[in-house]
Amino acid sequence: MRSMTKRWTDVVRERYAAFNRGDWDTAFRVFDDSFEVHDHTLPDAPVFRGRDAMRKNLAEMTDAFEDMSYEPDRVLELGDRVLVQVRASGRGKESGIEVGGIVGHLWTVKESRILRLDIYQGWTEALEAVGRRE
Repeated sequence: MRSMTKRWTDVVRERYAAFNRGDWDTAFRVFDDSFEVHDHTLPDAPVFRGRDAMRKNLAEMTDAFEDMSYEPDRVLELGDRVLVQVRASGRGKESGIEVGGIVGHLWTVKESRILRLDIYQGWTEALEAVGRRE
């Protein structure tokens, strides 16, 4: 049984808010020790395992980009998963070029922990991953 009184959609939204303000301790607080990130946007992308790997990945991104933000536009709770349409944006530190777009994040949860994050190229791909359509 989940010991949380909050809905998973709220918990996941809080992770984005914490990431956006640079509060990684709060962002990772409910991540399980075995937490994994699977990035389906790049062929042969490595799987990040554990909080330390996630921190390293985020540190590399913040070294390359400034003003990075991840804004959840749509959040759907699907039992032990939460599907999020995310508006990602940032600016290259060296180039000054603004980047951004819509991606899909699929969070897998269990009891009071977040176990996994799957990243998809867009909302359509994320929906297809859970057997849904627009």
